[in-house]
Amino acid sequence: MKKIVLLTAALGFFAAGAFSAGFVVHELEDAHGATDEALRHLDEANRHHKDQFGGHEGRATELLQQARHEIEEADRYFREHH
Repeated sequence: MKKIVLLTAALGFFAAGAFSAGFVVHELEDAHGATDEALRHLDEANRHHKDQFGGHEGRATELLQQARHEIEEADRYFREHH
């Protein structure tokens, strides 16, 4: 399970790099970057303290990835309607 979460996070970082160049709203780009930074911190904490978070770091990772997706959708919506 941990390997899947870490692989998903790594793929998310790759996709974020491709997407972030196209943000229209600067604040959304900043929010997207903040989620990426939080994901990196969680990954680093997990590498240093494996299996010591009771699975909560995995859930936090999922929620941050969901937030990233919603930020991307907000930017897409803004493009389409402005």
